[in-house]
Amino acid sequence: MNRTIFIFSCSVFLILCFYVTKLTSFRFPTSTVCGILLAIAVPLDLPRYNVFVSYNFEANYNVPTTAADITKGPLLLRTKRLLNDTGEGNFTNEIENLIDEKLNTNEIKKTSFITRQRIYEWIESKLNVNAINGKECLLRAICEYSNSSFSKHNGFLGDLFHIVLSPHTSKKEPNLDKYYEAETRGITVGCIQYVSKCDTDILNFMSMSF
Repeated sequence: MNRTIFIFSCSVFLILCFYVTKLTSFRFPTSTVCGILLAIAVPLDLPRYNVFVSYNFEANYNVPTTAADITKGPLLLRTKRLLNDTGEGNFTNEIENLIDEKLNTNEIKKTSFITRQRIYEWIESKLNVNAINGKECLLRAICEYSNSSFSKHNGFLGDLFHIVLSPHTSKKEPNLDKYYEAETRGITVGCIQYVSKCDTDILNFMSMSF
């Protein structure tokens, strides 16, 4: 008898735990924000001093507080279906129009926030601030990188530079023909035309020959 009561109590407890967990899945306290921070520190070659130049990249995202934040589409469709079933007259037409407008807005084609073009524009702007011809020197770096024989074992930063300086490693984007051409020229004919337009070797800032 006691064993039966114990098993029954455990079953009820497990059911309640599953029910509560199901209700609270993907829910966070109100006004909660999730943040991602990436910092790259570059040491400066100064005798007797330890000085670093740090570049910080931060992104903040609002987390879902209700199920509607995650499943807007199905919930809107279900609301529209319920309104049609109740037959509440012309009042539902206005609500349906708002729902249709919301659905059409969600169907707008989304574009990636991080694109190669934006990354190159950011790099060029930083070089320009430091009195370096940003675009021409970036083209030279891309050309010389494809022309060089960098080791494949350079860790995380090496992989990151490889992706940035190798346009072919990502999906082709419009308005970047000059960068693809620079990479191709590095493999085929060399980088003399880029060296004549930029006298700064960016690769020397981030690499060392052995």
